[in-house]
Amino acid sequence: EPREHPPRRGHGVGGLGLPRPPCRTAPHGPPPGRIPTDRDLRDPWRSSQPHPARERAMSALFDTKLDRVVGSKKLAKIGIETVRDLMYTVPYRIVQPGELTPLASLRTGDEVTVHAAIADVHSRQKAAGGGFVMNVEITDGVSTMALVFFPRSRGHQAGLLKSFRVGEEGLFSGKVGEYRGERQLAHPTYHMLREGEDMEGALAEYRRATPIYPRKGSVQTWDVHRAARTVVQMLQVDDVPDLVPESVRSAEHIPGAVEVFRGLHTPVTEADWRRAIQALRVEEAFVLQTELLRR
Repeated sequence: EPREHPPRRGHGVGGLGLPRPPCRTAPHGPPPGRIPTDRDLRDPWRSSQPHPARERAMSALFDTKLDRVVGSKKLAKIGIETVRDLMYTVPYRIVQPGELTPLASLRTGDEVTVHAAIADVHSRQKAAGGGFVMNVEITDGVSTMALVFFPRSRGHQAGLLKSFRVGEEGLFSGKVGEYRGERQLAHPTYHMLREGEDMEGALAEYRRATPIYPRKGSVQTWDVHRAARTVVQMLQVDDVPDLVPESVRSAEHIPGAVEVFRGLHTPVTEADWRRAIQALRVEEAFVLQTELLRR
């Protein structure tokens, strides 16, 4: 049974010392005063108390309960209760979809994105271990390929069956594997094209980098990402407390607070995400030094 540990100053989300409510996890992380490294970002679920300087600077939007903004209390189950909590929830890596590739030219091991139509869908229950196996055959009009999914429940299976309808087109992204001599994509990400949807626009949006957040309990990475995208689209400069002076941001070549959160949660490329991470490190170091000088 997990024990409740008292929060410690300086140990925040992603090891950045960023504020979030205490959660049921061991309070470990980098010592106060050290700018966190990439290694610290691998364990984003750490407890902390809000930093006093951040508390004074919080805007009304940042203090707003998240369910009022996104219409769901699901993230509150893992301690993400306010807009501030969500914006300082750090994705631990970025997935960049591969280049758009014809099916005939796919090679095992490649990270690819393919544009194809659904040719066939069939699903069966596993002989042992529970769950299901779903095979979706796709075609680009010349070649065919299998997409393989392993839904664990009937609800998940039903959702996939509803998504894949014979004749409809979509974008499918993943790593090319091989099974019994046949190429396949196992558990690919996908975007089904809606009727009349512009292909170029859909592809540009689909090929954006996707932040990956830690899974915790019933909350999946896409639950966090969906909420973060909604909030980021709403953010204005006046909504976000910018704790780092412009002179420091210019000297360190880092963007303003709104752009930092956009780069963190809705990056176009991995480079955008890394710039946002570096900006948070600078902010953490600046806030810590400011507090030390006040004492």
